[in-house]
Amino acid sequence: GPGYPLNRWYNNIGGSINFAPLQPTKKAGASIGMYYGSFGSKGIHFNIRTGEHDGWSGIIAGGVGSSGNYLNGYGFNNPGNNYAYYGKIRKTFNGGHISFGGYVSRSVAYRPVPIPVAANPNVTIYGINPNTGNVNPGPIYSQQTTGFYTTLPYSVYWKEAFIKTYLIYSRFEQHLSRSMEIHNLLWYRYGNRQHLHYNNLGQSPNVLNQYYNASSYTYGDKLYLTVNAPYNHIAFGGYFLNSKYNSLLDFYNQNQVATYNSFSPNAGNNVTMNGAPVYNSLSLPSAFHSSYLYMTDLAAFVQDVIRPIHNLRITPGVRVVSFQTNFVNNTAAQFPTSVANMIGHNGDYQPNSSTNFTEFEPSIGVNYKVTPNIALYGNYATGYKAPAGATGTYAHELTSTLQPQKSTQYQLGVKAYVENYGLLHRAVFNANYYHLDDTNEIIPIPVVNHLYSRFASGSSVFSGVNLSMQDNPLYNLYLFSNVSFEKAAYASYTTGHGVSYAGLPVSNVPAQTANIGAYYQIYNSGILYEPRIWWQYTGVQDIYNNNTGAPTRQKLPSFGIFNASLKVKVSKRYLFAGMHDASVNLTVLNLLNKQYNNYEYISGGGYYGVSNQLLGEPGMPRAVYVSVNASF
Repeated sequence: GPGYPLNRWYNNIGGSINFAPLQPTKKAGASIGMYYGSFGSKGIHFNIRTGEHDGWSGIIAGGVGSSGNYLNGYGFNNPGNNYAYYGKIRKTFNGGHISFGGYVSRSVAYRPVPIPVAANPNVTIYGINPNTGNVNPGPIYSQQTTGFYTTLPYSVYWKEAFIKTYLIYSRFEQHLSRSMEIHNLLWYRYGNRQHLHYNNLGQSPNVLNQYYNASSYTYGDKLYLTVNAPYNHIAFGGYFLNSKYNSLLDFYNQNQVATYNSFSPNAGNNVTMNGAPVYNSLSLPSAFHSSYLYMTDLAAFVQDVIRPIHNLRITPGVRVVSFQTNFVNNTAAQFPTSVANMIGHNGDYQPNSSTNFTEFEPSIGVNYKVTPNIALYGNYATGYKAPAGATGTYAHELTSTLQPQKSTQYQLGVKAYVENYGLLHRAVFNANYYHLDDTNEIIPIPVVNHLYSRFASGSSVFSGVNLSMQDNPLYNLYLFSNVSFEKAAYASYTTGHGVSYAGLPVSNVPAQTANIGAYYQIYNSGILYEPRIWWQYTGVQDIYNNNTGAPTRQKLPSFGIFNASLKVKVSKRYLFAGMHDASVNLTVLNLLNKQYNNYEYISGGGYYGVSNQLLGEPGMPRAVYVSVNASF
């Protein structure tokens, strides 16, 4: 759910996953690791820690990697590569500390198209003739005929995606008194995603090439105070976040003559200059989109952790949020010739607009220790986020119809710890029930020719049970498990044509998930051996129908995958001077080499020109990886 106000961000309406990077340490040290494995994957990573000197400490870390793809075919393995680097320095002083950090990453990879599940004589690896509409002769393309993991030839289809992130930040904490502390987090982030897309399947020759470029520039500051008082721990403060998001999309076929669009008096006619035909290009596309979205998110909050008695903790809180958005239609500036002369399809047909929303978010949590080792807990929270869909929403929807997305969630649970009882040793159990209502949803509907977007409006209800356990039943045997049961359905789902699909399940939500495993530790002559096996299960999922733009009750079958690993850790007696430890890991994923699709949907015909066929994305076959790690 949204979580408590102190740690909630602008989009935490359904929950969040927080990653904590490596931190500077008191003592100097370093580590390095390398890996190699299936599909040509290989990489190296490292970190170096300075240790603390006169209150200063620092760390630098990074890694690079590359790999082919298990989805490949006809001489092309859809490769990818990436790197990431991170650094942080920290100064500790009397009553507080200040730190400065930075992170940079880049990844590039080819993204294969979903594969037809069953054979269809109208779908071959060479697509169709764009001039005649006839199927080009060639092998029938499907998982059944050309291979479960086989992708299209590079000469027919490819999509290459580039992602970059640059982040700098500073964190400051200082005790103002024995009971009061100030906290501040200041940051700036630049993100960019580009993709180049070549689609020569033939059914949409005007979108042979696609160029997409989206960039975001975000800065903000979070300032709050914490006060320790008798029976209370109070936090109050707020943050602001300001961002600029630019989205540019360009379709063109340099071999096709440009045409006037439906708003032109010459609609459908070819564009000529001095009697000669004018061809589409990156600057004169067949379809285009360009816009800016400026957003300012403000939040003010207060929460109190109340402990009226030693075994009861009550956490009430409230947050007030504001979402200010300005949309700028940039097509006339980006494509002046196209807009002025009504050439090609303009995907942004809404004018400049703005919205301003202010909402109130109450929350409360309770934790009661029935005994020192058993706790009951519950929480309730309401959260909001700005209307979903980024520039696409404001480019295609009337702003008068937009509302912040709202999430209302409650949760009840129990957690227990057993030190020693029979086969239970240091065992931890957790069980909870959750219920989440999500309203004012804006749901994108895929469109066959990719030239514009459609949206449905709706609300959904998620509920389920989470169970987890870990135990050490024998001296060197360890067990762990996580099992979830979830139900998700649309309370409302209405398309732009007014068709309602209320009551249908939310697509691609597994009915159950599980991760169950065990590992065993054997120590012999200064070497630790740790074999491990685990099973990952994903239950049945309802799939989406791109042809109707609606959810369905058609099922993607469940699948369960066995994985295994062996870790060998060597003690200091076998290592070089200065080395603390070293280990070798052998990991086998999908041990039994099970064939399964982890995602399927009913096609609207956008990729292969045939609607209502089932397309799937295969899960990874058996893969083997070896890694070596050492610390100093």
